Amino acid sequence: MAFITKRALHRRTFLRGLGTTVALPLLDAMIPALSAAPKSVPRLGFIYIANGVIQDQWIPTATGKDFELSPSLKALAPVKNYINVLSGLSHLQADTFGDGTGDHPRSSAVWLTGVHAYDRSKPDVDVRLATSADQLAARVIGKDTQIPSMEMNADLPTQGACDTSDCFFNNTVSWRNPTTPNPAEEHPRLVFERLFGDGGSATQRAKRMQVNGSILDSVMEEVHGLDTQLGPGDRTKLTEYMESVREIEQRIQGAEAHEMQSVELPERPTGIPESFDEYIKLMYDLQALGFQADITRVFTLMVCRELSTRAYPQIGVPDQHHPVSHHRNDPVM
Repeated sequence: MAFITKRALHRRTFLRGLGTTVALPLLDAMIPALSAAPKSVPRLGFIYIANGVIQDQWIPTATGKDFELSPSLKALAPVKNYINVLSGLSHLQADTFGDGTGDHPRSSAVWLTGVHAYDRSKPDVDVRLATSADQLAARVIGKDTQIPSMEMNADLPTQGACDTSDCFFNNTVSWRNPTTPNPAEEHPRLVFERLFGDGGSATQRAKRMQVNGSILDSVMEEVHGLDTQLGPGDRTKLTEYMESVREIEQRIQGAEAHEMQSVELPERPTGIPESFDEYIKLMYDLQALGFQADITRVFTLMVCRELSTRAYPQIGVPDQHHPVSHHRNDPVM
């Protein structure tokens, strides 16, 4: 026998503790009895990979629903039925138009704005692009979320150089308006605390780490209290969600513990994993949690910046990414 009640949790229920605010995923208890389930909402992520890809390893050779994934996309096999691979597109506004060098900065500048970025070595030319596509989306599908959009960068600004004075074009692909770029965050700890915690100064963060060991510990009493209000399905969903948050937090703490052994905690969070594989997976997992909890519905992530000097020896390419990208299909190069 089922009992129907009109009592429901508010959709934007948060668990609050010491310096911590944790959003909850969508639970059945948030849907009023006898009402229709909420419509699914779109989520949008833009992932930028600078310096191009190997075209014949990236683009599938066949079209239609029965296409075969290319070697570079093989890892997406479990979700192949949900994928469309688009090719034949080009941003002509990234061309030089005879206004000087700066092909690389123009590439990241035009990607989500569609606007040609002029060479800033000309003092009479103002920086003016356009509101980027992610921000246009955030105004619509992100306006009701805690964080309308997240901007992230997995390639530190210390990597690489610029070939014009437009270096800031290399560091973000998101523009709030035609004259204001959105800074992209590289630190997993800061991304985590923006999604789930209230942050605080370096001293407060270090003290909380020493006392609690976790920003989740201070909300667990509320979690246990909430359990009594939830049905079995919601309790399972909540447990799985909190375990996912905990697992990511522990990975960040592990990276920070290694760094804190020899370096005093600075004002900006530390804790970027030494392994790029671990780093990029952590950034993806953080965003997946943000989607799951409906804290944000839009993100941009720069896997690497234009002119990046990063190498990828873990895949057998020890040379720097940018020079290697100029191989022109010549095996000797």
